[in-house]
Amino acid sequence: MKRNIVIAIAVAVGVGALIAANPGAQKAQLPYSECIGKPYGTPGCPMKAEPPTPPNCGDAILDEHEGEECDEGRFNGVSFCSDDCKVFFCGDASVSNHIGEDCDPGVEYYTEVEGELEIRFDPEPACGAYCVL
Repeated sequence: MKRNIVIAIAVAVGVGALIAANPGAQKAQLPYSECIGKPYGTPGCPMKAEPPTPPNCGDAILDEHEGEECDEGRFNGVSFCSDDCKVFFCGDASVSNHIGEDCDPGVEYYTEVEGELEIRFDPEPACGAYCVL
């Protein structure tokens, strides 16, 4: 009996520590109607499933069959290649100063289409066509 109580307390402490370490787990999902018109990534709004990083990303060997677009090894993230082996480009929703971007028009917004929530690019970007102001 004592052993079961000790195990229950240990599990409760572990779950509490996990929730404290991950504050995002405590946030409730917003109703879809509150997400419409907000930029993609707004806390509480749904997110797209991100593809996993290729298994050998970062080894400086291009593995196209594994899904790598580029692989600069230790220079991933500070070159034209991202940390997940995808090529940075104008319109990727990430301002990449190290490749000469001042801004990036690839901002996505939550929209409603036929009663369903969708994520679409902003039709009129505030940034120039070449990611410079």
